[in-house]
Amino acid sequence: EVLIEESVLGWKEYEMEVVRDKADNCIIVCSIENLDPMGVHTGDSITVAPAQTLTDKEYQ
Repeated sequence: EVLIEESVLGWKEYEMEVVRDKADNCIIVCSIENLDPMGVHTGDSITVAPAQTLTDKEYQ
């Protein structure tokens, strides 16, 4: 049996804390970047807030 999975090398993992009101207006109040490789559970990962390596294009 062989399992082939897509590589996630070079990917970045971020969390965005978003507040939305009843009129569907949204604002990002915090961005968190996981510094450990993708796939490590957030609870076990080193995180930094605000995100440090997110480009403006990626943020948009």
